[in-house]
Amino acid sequence: MALSQSRLDRRKFFKVGGLALVSPFIIRTLGLVSTGVAFAASSVSDAYNRAIDSMIAGFREGAKAVVGWSRPTRGTSTVTKEALINNARGYVSYNPFWINEAYAANTRWGGLIAFPNLEGLVAGANNMTPGDYMTAECGFERQLWPGEDYEFLRPIRVGDTLRVWNRAPQVIPVEHPDFKGVRGVVNVECDCDYINQRSEVVSTYKNQTVRYYFPEGAPGTKFTLNRYGFTKEEIVYLDKLARQEEVRGAKIRYWEDVNVGDMAKPVVIGPTNIADIYASSTGGGMPAGAGPGELAAASAGQRGAAAAPQILHKLLDKEGAIGSEYVMYEGSYYKGAGRHADDISARMEGEPGAFLWGRMSVHSMLACLTNWIGDDAFVRKFSWRHVYRTINGDASYALGKITKKYQQNGEYLVDIALWQQDIRGYVVDAAATTVALLSKTQAYPPDVTREVSY
Repeated sequence: MALSQSRLDRRKFFKVGGLALVSPFIIRTLGLVSTGVAFAASSVSDAYNRAIDSMIAGFREGAKAVVGWSRPTRGTSTVTKEALINNARGYVSYNPFWINEAYAANTRWGGLIAFPNLEGLVAGANNMTPGDYMTAECGFERQLWPGEDYEFLRPIRVGDTLRVWNRAPQVIPVEHPDFKGVRGVVNVECDCDYINQRSEVVSTYKNQTVRYYFPEGAPGTKFTLNRYGFTKEEIVYLDKLARQEEVRGAKIRYWEDVNVGDMAKPVVIGPTNIADIYASSTGGGMPAGAGPGELAAASAGQRGAAAAPQILHKLLDKEGAIGSEYVMYEGSYYKGAGRHADDISARMEGEPGAFLWGRMSVHSMLACLTNWIGDDAFVRKFSWRHVYRTINGDASYALGKITKKYQQNGEYLVDIALWQQDIRGYVVDAAATTVALLSKTQAYPPDVTREVSY
């Protein structure tokens, strides 16, 4: 399901080849990253190393207090119908099993169950980062999000009360593969169990990021990708893929009917634009133009003799000093909109251009998965990894392939490889998942009993 090589050759960056996005050696050899300007030319200061060591030590000490039960101060621990529907609607708004209570009541499950991604479902899961322990000497932090790991042991239903048991967050020191002397950490931000009111572990969750600290500021990049311009043939091709999407629904997908090598139907994202970033952002809508002082007037309602004079509008946090409010790029200042919305902000950080939220690929991969499995299957494991950026304006599509079929602990299981491939030909995200299917040998689904009782 890839475009022909002749079609792709018209894109200048393909002369570099796909390996340039995978191999640090090739990136360095072709000069796509300006490592010479980086930190090999000047020795990294002792102050920088002390700051990084102090940050790591502070994080590890603070992580000790996280171990144990979460005690959220806002939100609810009770799973509501609205929470289940809203959580699923962001992934599969067209699949009635996940969003229609009456439909779900007539399935194997007898009602709504949680979609296999628990983000925001209930309060309690906390992510801990080194941010609280950073100092200015740590330099510029560049964050990458490798992905998440879920295991689902039982269905989560309306009315369940979920507690969260946290294991200690971690930081694992690493060295940057391309920039000599630049240090970083693999940050396991959250490692927890969701436990219901019957003291049953219903799910486990782990979230991890990678953070590098550049002592001389943001690294920048020589490797850029511009917004993709589509031909008529490419749009027709993407439409053809999109029209293949189908929801299995009530038609049971039996384990015996599945073969290794079977493919799931694609789910297409895009072509995208900047509106998709703001629509999917949890931080609100388009940024206002008034600058960082735009909210100062909100506090102007203070009354009384002790109230400090209020600045109703300002463009700088500190008068006369330009801080992080503006982006310095190639000798000029710009009002940045963040690396997901603004090419300049993204390239200053070392990205090829503004790129889509990683969560968007998770949406399409999970849609591809849940479309294929039908109403009667249950997702046991879902682990996804971010491979490379999907540039704003690109289109991409999720695909799935059955890689293993087996029985274990009385369950009939299949392993499925999922991946998100963009219009440029790159795999940008990937996932490994395990699904429990029904078997034709079962008189009833395993959670249904047939007993005489008075």
